[in-house]
Amino acid sequence: MMMSEPTGPAGALTMALDAIPPEIAPGQGLFPLLLQAAAQLQTPNQAATILRLLGQAAFYGVDLPPDQLNLPTDHLYHLENSHEWYWFGANLTTTDGTSLGVLVCFEAQRLFGQALQAEVGWKSAQCHLLSTVATVSIAPPGGVSSLVRRSPNVNWGFNGSAAFPTIEDFRIQTGPDSFQGQWPSIFPGTVTVDDGDNLQMSLTFAPAAADPPYFLQGIAGVTPAPKQGLYYSWPQMIVSGSIQTHGGVFEVSGTGWCDHQLMMNPPPATQPSPVQPQPNLLPTAFDGWNWCQFNLANGDAFTGFAGRAGSYSANPPSVYGWYVHMTPTGWMTTFCSSNPTWSLDDFVPVLENALQPTTWQYTPRRRMPGSLRSA
Repeated sequence: MMMSEPTGPAGALTMALDAIPPEIAPGQGLFPLLLQAAAQLQTPNQAATILRLLGQAAFYGVDLPPDQLNLPTDHLYHLENSHEWYWFGANLTTTDGTSLGVLVCFEAQRLFGQALQAEVGWKSAQCHLLSTVATVSIAPPGGVSSLVRRSPNVNWGFNGSAAFPTIEDFRIQTGPDSFQGQWPSIFPGTVTVDDGDNLQMSLTFAPAAADPPYFLQGIAGVTPAPKQGLYYSWPQMIVSGSIQTHGGVFEVSGTGWCDHQLMMNPPPATQPSPVQPQPNLLPTAFDGWNWCQFNLANGDAFTGFAGRAGSYSANPPSVYGWYVHMTPTGWMTTFCSSNPTWSLDDFVPVLENALQPTTWQYTPRRRMPGSLRSA
């Protein structure tokens, strides 16, 4: 008996879309177009676009995230789940006073659930896309600031162009970009971005002196629905390295921040089809969040979160945040519950449905207690 050929990404994604019940599939004529696009799939960037347009239906059949944080094991990517990031941010300077702001993200997203994975015979790592986004802002002293963004970089787990960290080799690799860390501490580690003549980056992130050097977000590191998952952060990291762009070569140093987030909408539950089914509407509202992080000059740090649902606002209420202070036994966290607002000057769209602000203004609605006044 001849062995059947292994199913490729186009066939597997088509099978995944075919399995989505009609009552949770996107409507208004979109879903047939996505099926057609899946059948003609050639690049991982096309697959990422299809998943974004599927909305919550992209999570159909995918396992729920863990309901408790278990470190160091949870430093690894959770390949049974979806929508997982390592975020790296840094505020850096050069010896001539040039300021550089850096944001790099490694995002993993599952193509389909475990039942189809068993049917097509793929390994869990093969079922994922892994992408990089990177932005560098450059502000020379007395000059005009500029932005450099990495070209789109989305890679298959299917063919090995994306690699996920293991205990034996803690390395995130998506095409030419990588984060090479250490197990089980993860840091020190090096972020590398290789976008040819457009952007070259090699930055080493070392942990702060706190023990442990991270603090838990959410509820003991777990975020509840509707963005269910795990979330914890390393603030006040020591960062050094080099950045090369059209503007020149910069030897830089400063402070940074790392977030590890696994946040996904719960897989949609199917309901019996109504007698006269109504087509689902195309997404017309924002479904996501605003997030910011600040390393303060006094060694403390602050992070804030604003959920997004419905119409867009440049002044969202930030009902969730932490002020963190280093102590001999690790980071002391104070929950910020004063319902402050953010004023966001301007947004620039980037890959993976992200909007990056150019200016943050954070103003509490009432005076915060204790050390929060310095935020």
